[in-house]
Amino acid sequence: CGSDIRKFSKAMEDMGAERVKMGDRAYRFEFINNLYMTFILWEGDDEFPPSAQILFDNNFPFAFSAEDVAVIGDVSIEYVSRRMKQMG
Repeated sequence: CGSDIRKFSKAMEDMGAERVKMGDRAYRFEFINNLYMTFILWEGDDEFPPSAQILFDNNFPFAFSAEDVAVIGDVSIEYVSRRMKQMG
C-alpha cells in the first residue's frame, strides 16, 4: 500500500538511511562500524504479492555468527516496524 511505502521511507530517512535503486523502494544504512544493511521492498501487483528482503554486506560474517545476523535482522525489522506504527 502506498501509505506503507511512505511510512517506510520516512522511517528509514529519519534513521539516516540512504535511498538506493533496488526493488520498488530500498534504503541502505550503516548498522555499526562499516557494516551496512539494505532493506528492499516490492509493492506487489496482480501476479506477485508484496515482499521484502534484507541484504547484509559481505563483511558481516567476519563480525557476526549466522545466528547473530538472524537476530540483527529481526531487531532491525522490529525497529523499523515500530517507527512506522508510531506514524499512525
